[in-house]
Amino acid sequence: MKKIYKIFICLLLTLCLMPFSNALAETPADSKTIDTLTSELLYYYGQEARTDVLRTLDLMKEKSEEDYNTWDSVIHYWDWIEKDMKENIDVAPDGLPHNNKHAFIVLGFALKSDGTMEDELVGRLEVALNSAKKYPDSYVLVTGGVEKNGWTEGERMHDWLVDHGLSEDRIIVEKESANTAQNAAYSFDILYNDYDISTVSLISSQYHIKKGQYSLLHHVAIKSERAWKAAHYVPGKWQRWLVSGR
Repeated sequence: MKKIYKIFICLLLTLCLMPFSNALAETPADSKTIDTLTSELLYYYGQEARTDVLRTLDLMKEKSEEDYNTWDSVIHYWDWIEKDMKENIDVAPDGLPHNNKHAFIVLGFALKSDGTMEDELVGRLEVALNSAKKYPDSYVLVTGGVEKNGWTEGERMHDWLVDHGLSEDRIIVEKESANTAQNAAYSFDILYNDYDISTVSLISSQYHIKKGQYSLLHHVAIKSERAWKAAHYVPGKWQRWLVSGR
């Protein structure tokens, strides 16, 4: 099967931790669905409750080997993000693919009220431009759909890159997303469905890079079996990360 679509329960648990905790205690383990176990797994990981994470994975394995393998890989990937991920400043690192199967994803940042860009977003674009010059066959996807004064982040970023010499046919614009999770989801959908992309690099500010990475990895895991198999065996193979110097 080319794609696997699963119900994903969002992590809005910080708004209702106590009721959720009570629900966990009251639900018999053998009656929990994969969706329930997935929600619990995410909650426990966020609480750094390692014993509960492992216990939940064991319960998931009893119900579905496939779901267990996916989420066990996700947990290992998240651990790699926290402990071993290397960030690169100002330009993409050496060793990325020199072909048109690689894309740089530039995460948006809220525009000013007059629709112009903040310096922080310009800083991300400078990293993208430097990286695109270093890898002249790669694509650059700009993502952000929150409108200010008639402009979206994606549109502003596109125009800046064109004004600074990047060829129009190398730029992909996503202008519907309203937050980081949607940045990741919509960008992945475009690249997966409309382009033959094998690897991506995420460009954002240093404080934001892990959030963006988690969001993109979530979407890869739940949306595409093919992409997930390409990603999860070697950390960093499908996703490589760099950050803005601002």
